[in-house]
Amino acid sequence: MYIDTVNPLELVQPAAFHLRDRWQTPIDVCVIAGSGLSSVASLGDVADSVDLGTVRGLVVPGVAGHGGAVVLTSIAGARCMVFTGRLHGYEGHSPSTCATYPALAIALGAKRVLFTQAVGGLHHSLRTGTVMLPIDGLNFTNRRIAAADTTARATIIDPEWHRQVVFECTARGIGVAEGTVAQVMGPSYETRSEVRMLRGMGADAVGMSTLTEAIWCASVGCSVLVVSLITNVLTDTVCSPLTHHDVVATSQSSQENVCSVVESALSVPL
Repeated sequence: MYIDTVNPLELVQPAAFHLRDRWQTPIDVCVIAGSGLSSVASLGDVADSVDLGTVRGLVVPGVAGHGGAVVLTSIAGARCMVFTGRLHGYEGHSPSTCATYPALAIALGAKRVLFTQAVGGLHHSLRTGTVMLPIDGLNFTNRRIAAADTTARATIIDPEWHRQVVFECTARGIGVAEGTVAQVMGPSYETRSEVRMLRGMGADAVGMSTLTEAIWCASVGCSVLVVSLITNVLTDTVCSPLTHHDVVATSQSSQENVCSVVESALSVPL
């Protein structure tokens, strides 16, 4: 396994200085938008939007369906820092670079990080458009960021936050699934044999991002929640062509469901 020993918090110091001076307010929670899910930045009262390309030390997302801005907003009474896109390991970025967005929010005071992502459904009960709240994750990237404190949190997902969000969604009549999400490197999609393998190893859905950064966030004491949108259903019996354009299109058509879950999650006091 490749262990990245670079501390993401050190990488974002110039950016943190810039935004701290610009915003003059601490951040409560960070939200990272996945493929085609940038509309989460429009939730609440938007106070400012900054082009990531203008902030020294930050890398701009290069994958279609990912925005290049960080938005300061207030959602359900929480001061939120919303990134309209994310970085991926398959773009050639190191794990620590992929973690610079949540690291920047942590440097500005965030204690909670919420990741949204587009994933393929592996469990037979999952359907396109379903929102899943992972209870755990499987990191198959063979990459990890050196943990700041290996005793900070025993799990990736904050179990209490997760429990309260499921309760809140149920109370609001928002249907969500639960399960285990896997991260692979990508950018190619899974073969039928890989689908069978991932199912056999306990994965209910699979994506190409999030867990590497989420594991690090948990290691520095942050509460972590993941909101996964099932954008396609994987099969081990039929060869079905799939493109990134298809994934982004499905994400965009299901953004309202994801936004409802995100808003519910941010309304939960911890």
